[in-house]
Amino acid sequence: MDQMSETDKQIEEALLAALAGELYGETAEGFGPADVRRGIEDARNWLEGWLSRTRQDLCAELGRRGFRSSPKMEAIVDAATMLDVIVGLGLGQVTAAIVAALLFKWGIRNLCN
Repeated sequence: MDQMSETDKQIEEALLAALAGELYGETAEGFGPADVRRGIEDARNWLEGWLSRTRQDLCAELGRRGFRSSPKMEAIVDAATMLDVIVGLGLGQVTAAIVAALLFKWGIRNLCN
């Protein structure tokens, strides 16, 4: 990842914390600051592992659907397509939405290169 502004870092950490909450489920309730920090790292590691296992299938399906990251109105269609493909790979709606947001945040253009 490139150098991030503090705001970008906060957004990414909030998304990863939300992902950790989804991964941990009810056990995440009552986590303290140290637990949240560990959860963010666990979520990042989980996502990197998930991507390493599914990147080929994800990219193949996105290509089959004509996905292309665009700066215009089509970006909404891109986001919906990404979410649908991720759900099709076995993640629940909420987890898939968080993963899709993180993938767009990290730079979708580099995902399938």
